[in-house]
Amino acid sequence: MKREASDHCGPVVHSRSLTDEIVSIVESHTIPYFGSFTLAEIKPRQVKAYRQSVQHLATQTINHHHTALKHMLGMDMQDEYVNRNVARLVKMVTPDNERDRLLTHDEWTRLYNAALPHLQDILLCAYHTGMRRGEVLGLKWENIDLINNMIYLKATATKTKQPRMIPITDDLR
Repeated sequence: MKREASDHCGPVVHSRSLTDEIVSIVESHTIPYFGSFTLAEIKPRQVKAYRQSVQHLATQTINHHHTALKHMLGMDMQDEYVNRNVARLVKMVTPDNERDRLLTHDEWTRLYNAALPHLQDILLCAYHTGMRRGEVLGLKWENIDLINNMIYLKATATKTKQPRMIPITDDLR
């Protein structure tokens, strides 16, 4: 089913490259919001209004919605149903992922003691190193230097794509 530039955005989500997450976002949020607009009627102000309509969500989630819209409009542009991707004209907000607190010693102790035995070492590693879940679960012995008490993470193993050296505390060792 092809769409003309004058067609309304409707439940046409048959993309050749949409991921399941993007399809879910488009079907549950994007299409219901933009369904009454023709493709030609979608302007940057509608994209900004859409972002406002989902402002109760986390910033990164809103950015996922925006990315899905950009992807959808980009495909429409490739297929020559629109002349430009107006979603690209609206800036996405950088999320503030900074943590605002740490566990207290009492909270840590209760969490550790309540954990199943096979999870305690994982929790201990995360607590003493600040490593992310995927970094801890992806550890291999080749990353651990017990002589120098260091954990070496390759750039490919980190979210920031930067290699890291993390000291091993006495309690973790």
